Amino acid sequence: MDNSKVRKLFIFGTLFWSVVIIFLSVIPANDLPRIKIQNIDKLVHFGLFLVYGFLMSGAIIIDNKKKYIFIVVILCLFLFGWIMETIQGFLPDRTSDIKDIMFNTSGAILGVSVYLVLKRKIFKG
Repeated sequence: MDNSKVRKLFIFGTLFWSVVIIFLSVIPANDLPRIKIQNIDKLVHFGLFLVYGFLMSGAIIIDNKKKYIFIVVILCLFLFGWIMETIQGFLPDRTSDIKDIMFNTSGAILGVSVYLVLKRKIFKG
């Protein structure tokens, strides 16, 4: 599969994942499944943004040789997570939590890192 087709898949995945995160961020908390594991929501935030970081990296980085571009991806995802947490602060039955932003950003950093490692191994550069 050539790079343009792979990039289109990453772009579609990024857009789809954006919709998933927005949906999960704005639906009432009572509509979310209840799991009786302490701080499971932090793990969910981390996992969602790990995938998001991986997908966005593929959408943006695949043809870009500039080394700093991964910082742009992490910054974009930090801002997206911060905006979603701010919006949650205004929604009934939702709260805003700085720790969620930290877990979002940590997941994004790992997702970008995984992408960069796999890109070097699979695409040889």
